[in-house]
Amino acid sequence: MKPYTTKRTLEVSFRFLLYGVLGFLLERGINLVAYGLWFDNSVLFGPVQPMYAVGMMGAVWASEHIKTGRFRVVRMFLVAYAFTASSEWLSGMGYRYLTGRNLWDYRSTFALCQGPYTCWLPTSIFAGLALSFAFFMAPRLARLEKRVPLVLKTLFVVLFIIDIFVTYGGLYAQRG
Repeated sequence: MKPYTTKRTLEVSFRFLLYGVLGFLLERGINLVAYGLWFDNSVLFGPVQPMYAVGMMGAVWASEHIKTGRFRVVRMFLVAYAFTASSEWLSGMGYRYLTGRNLWDYRSTFALCQGPYTCWLPTSIFAGLALSFAFFMAPRLARLEKRVPLVLKTLFVVLFIIDIFVTYGGLYAQRG
């Protein structure tokens, strides 16, 4: 495992941002299929869905650290599920705390829900997608990431952080 230097932290942050952009595109595709329109239910101003990034990062971590043993894929799936469910729950609760509104509520759509933000079926689907991403797309993206100059990675990460503060600072201010 590589030590966490400033450069390494920046690279991991950029990867998180990149995965969040892919999550944004996935969410828009899901909305196109489900609603027939480009429905934007983003949690940030920029085109990033951080909770998808958390699920993908968890799945990539699992694929890199769970190398052998019985039920390897099942254990990897459970780790991806845990990251995905935690991200959904924290995102939903955080948004509700800041705005007083639910961004989504699975209970009206699916059975066996653990509350408005996590539900066995959609969370399992997203965890499976994250694990598929870890096996098939993440290795290819890693090669492309190396081509992005450090200064550009830094710029994107700084803009992402500004987006978080502007979005959630504004939501919290509106709440008062």
